[in-house]
Amino acid sequence: MIFSFLLKGNFAHFKQHLSFKTRTTYIAPLKTELIGLLLNIIGEYRKYTDTINEYIDKVETGVFIKKIGGLVLDSVNLRKMPKDLSKIDRVRAFYKMEILHNVEYIIFYKIRDKLLEEKLLYTLKDGYKGVPFLGISDFIAELIPIDIEVKETYSNIIHNSYIQEDMIKNIYPEENAIIRNQKVLFNSIKRFVFFYKVKAELKENLKVFEFKLENEERRVPVF
Repeated sequence: MIFSFLLKGNFAHFKQHLSFKTRTTYIAPLKTELIGLLLNIIGEYRKYTDTINEYIDKVETGVFIKKIGGLVLDSVNLRKMPKDLSKIDRVRAFYKMEILHNVEYIIFYKIRDKLLEEKLLYTLKDGYKGVPFLGISDFIAELIPIDIEVKETYSNIIHNSYIQEDMIKNIYPEENAIIRNQKVLFNSIKRFVFFYKVKAELKENLKVFEFKLENEERRVPVF
């Protein structure tokens, strides 16, 4: 079963961990952030890092960038993580960072863990246990289950997402496209291309989530 959601909000920031000074953002959430969001809504967010590592190979994710209203560099007053978590709402600091404004994503989960899938199904019926957010806890999000037909298949064409740089053969941008080549730290540091309003042709077929949006087929890589 593939779970589909519309993730949207006024502001977002997906931290580029290799760039602490300028605090640049990825324009879409990575797999680890998508799993963190999933764990948050089912109530396991306080275990965050250990639990993400536990499920990293048991959950397949995908993300389609549906809308980016703007991208600005601004100072924001955010909660700071104190040593005593009971004081988290009392400690704040100003940070200079890139902020995504008015964003919408279609995100996908295919869960290969029966207990986790059951927890998500129960959560969708009973209500979220945690508040969804867009990269930072101050940036509260709407996470809306959507009923669309999605299938796993293989293709060398993907849209509005991200992929490792050396897999790309050609890109076909539309007007007002956003394309970013940024470093990503997984098991090692690799360069990924993030793109919005872009179709990318790959050097070979890879596993994708395929769905229709406004009567047009769209495909995003499965991670």
